[in-house]
Amino acid sequence: MQLGLSKVKKLEDYARDLSKEMSNLPPNADLQKKLRKDLLELIMNEKYYPTKVEQFKDWPLIALKAEVNRIERIKNDPQMKRYAPDWNKYKRTIADLTLEYKRKKAELVATKYGSAKNISKWSRQYIDMVYEKLEKLRETDHQRNQHTRTKRLMSQSNRPSL
Repeated sequence: MQLGLSKVKKLEDYARDLSKEMSNLPPNADLQKKLRKDLLELIMNEKYYPTKVEQFKDWPLIALKAEVNRIERIKNDPQMKRYAPDWNKYKRTIADLTLEYKRKKAELVATKYGSAKNISKWSRQYIDMVYEKLEKLRETDHQRNQHTRTKRLMSQSNRPSL
């Protein structure tokens, strides 16, 4: 029994070390280039708006995938509006993006979603997700406050004057 447990422990250690090594590896550049080329080719073949490949040069892979999905949705639903994507969406400078994330982090700290130290460790995707939740909460609070004000005004208008 003890021998089996030591083997399991060694396997766990090996798997943990291998996982750490794999997570530190940079993404395969050749694979990303091929995927980018395939996505661009698909967009150019399926598009319904005038465009050139150069217009997509600043777009990240995730945006190219989203554009392919958008084209497919539009093809499947003829009632959807057919419009070209926002070409300037991905031309924002890194400085602008950095400032935006600093602002989002500061707002999350101010609303006590976590400490500055914890929030600084979050990924951008997680920051976006939590910030979106914060915006939804703000919207529902705003609607609730408007409803309460309206109710209060209605009750005041129904009171008899002295």
